[in-house]
Amino acid sequence: MLDASPAPSFDLDAFRDWLTANGAEVQKRHAPDEILRAETSCGGLIVNKIKHGVPVGPAPVIDRLVSLFIEGCSPDLRPASDYHGMGTAAMWRKRAHDALSRRDGPGCWYCGCGGAMTIEHLLALAFGGSNHRANLVLSCWDCNREADCLSVAEKVRLREAKRAEGYA
Repeated sequence: MLDASPAPSFDLDAFRDWLTANGAEVQKRHAPDEILRAETSCGGLIVNKIKHGVPVGPAPVIDRLVSLFIEGCSPDLRPASDYHGMGTAAMWRKRAHDALSRRDGPGCWYCGCGGAMTIEHLLALAFGGSNHRANLVLSCWDCNREADCLSVAEKVRLREAKRAEGYA
């Protein structure tokens, strides 16, 4: 026999207080269907409704944050100050750029030069590549244009050729 007891209610006010106590920035709602919006170290959080006792919304961080809340954890949820006030796409680019810079160094992955960098997909999105950091490198504008839609192997050969020519 199925259990007909109602799903436990989710205490949205306690969740909001928990977010704030752990450093998240609760923000003004942008749409009428939003019941909670916050910026956290995990990314943006939007809750549209409570369904079957669980917060629901478009942001993938909901499940992780709700789990931490239910487990009674106290993570540091302060958004990085460098990202404060940025839109989601700009924040993604900044975080990706920072992570790639730490992983590979601040210069162009192909030629090693410094200056303004773009985020280059080793396997282009058009060919099934993803935005996962394992598929991303920093590239100067010139190398980005030169690499265009080359295969991954061709991009590696381009990098080796540029490095051998003494660009780095």
